Amino acid sequence: MNRAIVALLVLEGLRFVEVTRLTVGDVEFDKGQLQIRGKGKNTKKAIKLFAPCAKALRQYIQSDGVVSPTSPRSYPDSRTALFPELKTAQIRYRVDKYLRALDLKRPKMSAHSLHHTAGQIMIDKGVEPMWVQYHLRHELFETTQFYIKKQTERDYFVKMPNTM
Repeated sequence: MNRAIVALLVLEGLRFVEVTRLTVGDVEFDKGQLQIRGKGKNTKKAIKLFAPCAKALRQYIQSDGVVSPTSPRSYPDSRTALFPELKTAQIRYRVDKYLRALDLKRPKMSAHSLHHTAGQIMIDKGVEPMWVQYHLRHELFETTQFYIKKQTERDYFVKMPNTM
């Protein structure tokens, strides 16, 4: 379960509340999509399901018996919570514990930091900022520009010419 939660946070950039709202039917392996319930519980937005996250989710779903191991599409009910009774505070605790166990925990790093990590990774990999904005469900482009600014600061001395 922890691996699936961390994958959703760091690879997909989900917020805690979005993880707690996921249902089995929101994971569309065949389409390569996640249906995310945003700030308004009734609104959904489809985002790309990255392969490493899909793998972690399949392993979790099959090992926990959420669905039949032989067929990920044989859901008992698509409205079944993916992480039953999981609260945002429990996510924070689990992620902090997981990061400490992997010796990745740093001062001022929180489970929410993984949302930012997802955005930064996408920018660093050359994903167009408008797609990063869409994937992370940022209402304002200025929020996404934070990641661009960090990349610019890192790249400045490398990309500036030695002579003018």
